[in-house]
Amino acid sequence: MRGIKIILLTVAVASILAATHASAEDPLGIPVSKETRPGVTVVKFDEVTYRINTLGHFYLFFQKVDQEHHRLIIIPSLLEPTPYDPVLLQWDNFPPVILEVLGGDNNSWLLGVETGYAEK
Repeated sequence: MRGIKIILLTVAVASILAATHASAEDPLGIPVSKETRPGVTVVKFDEVTYRINTLGHFYLFFQKVDQEHHRLIIIPSLLEPTPYDPVLLQWDNFPPVILEVLGGDNNSWLLGVETGYAEK
């Protein structure tokens, strides 16, 4: 019985570590997913630290496009009532950018990581 407890504990710890590693930043710029809650969420992706301020629950998906651009896809949580609150995004020393989240699949922005702009 004691052996089974040790095996179950080992499997649980391995699962937790695997989940933590899966949501961490990959140094090669592999896409990163993150869930936000009301308040400030910090995401580090491809050596850029993003500060996201929201009033709701959203799922964020970052992708590397090239050396100067990242793509951000925002998916509202099923718990979010419409209309969605805007998402405030800031990185480096650039001023914050307000992203208006819409219903449907139209929530993708190209981020100029070296210039501080976001375009749909």
